[in-house]
Amino acid sequence: METLRFNALLERISKKDESAFDELYNEFFKKIKWVAFITLGNMTYAEDVLSEVCIKIWNKDHGYIKNPNAWIYQITKNAALTFHKQHVKKYKNNVPLESIAESEVYTKSSAETFCFVEFQTMLAGLDEVDREIVIKNVAYSYTFAEIAEEMKISAAAVHKRYQNAREKLKKVFLKNG
Repeated sequence: METLRFNALLERISKKDESAFDELYNEFFKKIKWVAFITLGNMTYAEDVLSEVCIKIWNKDHGYIKNPNAWIYQITKNAALTFHKQHVKKYKNNVPLESIAESEVYTKSSAETFCFVEFQTMLAGLDEVDREIVIKNVAYSYTFAEIAEEMKISAAAVHKRYQNAREKLKKVFLKNG
C-alpha cells in the first residue's frame, strides 16, 4: 500500500471511519497474523494479537507514517511480545502446530495450508535473527538496506544471513520433499 493512501486511511480512522478501518484491515490482516504467528508460534495467540493491533490502530492518532509495512511489522511484533509476557509465559498452554491447518491465514486450499504449515516448520529451524530477516524480506518486501538499518547491522551481514537462511530452508525443503 502506498504511503499517502495509508496515511489518508489512518487520518480517517482517527475520525472513527469504519470503512477506512475495513480497508486497512483487509490490506494488512494477513501480514499481522503472519508476524504474530511467527513470533508466538501459535495461531490462536496470533489471532488475539491481531485483535490487539486492530484496537491500537482504531484507538490512537498515529500521525504520519513514513513506511507502512515497517510500522505494521513493529506494532505487531511489540504486541506479540507483550502478549507473550502477559499470557504465554504464565500459562504455557500452546496449541500444536498442526492446529494451524484449520486456520485460513494465507490459505485457500488444503494444498496451500500444507505449504504454510511446512514453511512455518522450516522457519522454526532458523535462529531468531535469520527468521526475522527472512520474514521482513519475504512477507514485507524490505530491502536488505532497510532491514540492516532497522536491525542495526550491516547490509552485507543481512545479505549473508539471508543467503545462509535460504540455503538452510532449501536443504530442509529438499530433505522433506
